[in-house]
Amino acid sequence: MICPVGPGHRPVLVGCAFLAAACVLASCTGSPTPSAAPKTTTTSSTTTTTAPPTTTLPQGVGVPNVVGMKIDLARFYLRTAGFSTVPLNPPCNRGTVPSQSVVASLSIPGRPPNVTVGAQPLAPGTLLPKGTWVGITWSGCYPAGTTVPLVTEHTFAVAVHLLHLAALNWACYSIGGPTTTTTHPATTTTTRPVTTSTASPTSSTTPTSSTTTTTTTTTAPRATTTTTPNTVLSQGTKAGTVVQAGVVVALVMHRCPQ
Repeated sequence: MICPVGPGHRPVLVGCAFLAAACVLASCTGSPTPSAAPKTTTTSSTTTTTAPPTTTLPQGVGVPNVVGMKIDLARFYLRTAGFSTVPLNPPCNRGTVPSQSVVASLSIPGRPPNVTVGAQPLAPGTLLPKGTWVGITWSGCYPAGTTVPLVTEHTFAVAVHLLHLAALNWACYSIGGPTTTTTHPATTTTTRPVTTSTASPTSSTTPTSSTTTTTTTTTAPRATTTTTPNTVLSQGTKAGTVVQAGVVVALVMHRCPQ
C-alpha cells in the first residue's frame, strides 16, 4: 500500500498509518489454516430405572367356604377366621348327625331385629373385615336323606319309635288276625287190678290166689289257645333305602292298634 508524502497530505498519512497498523495486527494474530483434524464423537447412554408399582394389599379376610358343612364345623371355621355368625333360619338337629342341617348359603345380614330383611348374598372368599357378621341360611333336616330302619318283627310301639328317629312317618294296614286253636293230647293214668288163680295138681291144699296190678295209659284231649303277637309282619319300604325325610313307610300287621 503506497501513501503520498508531502505537507499537504498529512491527513492522508494519518489514515495510512492506521491502515498499516491494522495490517500488522492482522498478520500477527492470524494463523494458517490447520489441516482437518479427526472428529471426536461422544456417545452418551441414558439408564432408565423403573420403580416397582406400589401394591395396595386388600384389607380384610376371605370368608371361608363352609357351604355344605354341619352346624358345629361351619361355626368353627367362621369364628376361627374372625367372623361372627347369625342364623337367618333355625337349624335342624334331632340328636343324630344325619339329622343335622348343613349350610345352604351365606349372606350379609340385614339390620336387627329382622336380619333377614335386606340380607345380601355373600360369596365364599369375599374379603371382609374381621368381626363382620355373616348370616347363615340352613338346610332342612336330613339334608342327605334318611335311611329306612328295619321294623319288621318289632312291636308296633318299637317300630313307630324307630321311624320317628329317622324322621319318617308311618301308616299301618291290618290284614286280620283270627285266634288259632290247636289241640294237643293230654296224658292220664288209670290203675286196674288183674286176678290170677293157680292150683297145684299134686297138692291137696287150697289153691293160692294172687293179684297183679296193670297200669293203662289213657289220652284225653287238651286245648291250647295261641294268639298272634302284636308285631309288624312286613314294611312297605325296604330297610336300608335312603329316602327324603318325612316319607311314609307302610306297616303291615295282623291287627293295627286302634
